Amino acid sequence: MMDKIWIRISIVYVLLSIASWISCVFVKAGLHMIMFGSVIFVGALVMALCSMIYARRPELKSRMLSKFHFWLYQIGAPAILAALYLSLADKAGDLSLSLFSVGGAFMVMGTILFILSITQKIEQAAE
Repeated sequence: MMDKIWIRISIVYVLLSIASWISCVFVKAGLHMIMFGSVIFVGALVMALCSMIYARRPELKSRMLSKFHFWLYQIGAPAILAALYLSLADKAGDLSLSLFSVGGAFMVMGTILFILSITQKIEQAAE
């Protein structure tokens, strides 16, 4: 179930990145907007990679670390996106910095939990 949700979310992020790149062409936006589309695209690729790993290894989905990874990533990604939107719109400078910091911390913690979950499973399989 979790892998299917991740694939759907990553498709949304890919569509957002394509839309932002297209909007850059029409409004002749600067480098910031192109970088914004690239950030969204990389986030979509990371989500797709995680979903493929969970799809290939269903036993990882039932682990508590995987559930924490999923929710930390899903809370952190929109926070970073909101911070990027606010910073591009030159609105709420302190708020965008706070959102970016919190979202980034959540995503880093989620990524660490993902790595821990996979390494623990590899160690268990080796025994």
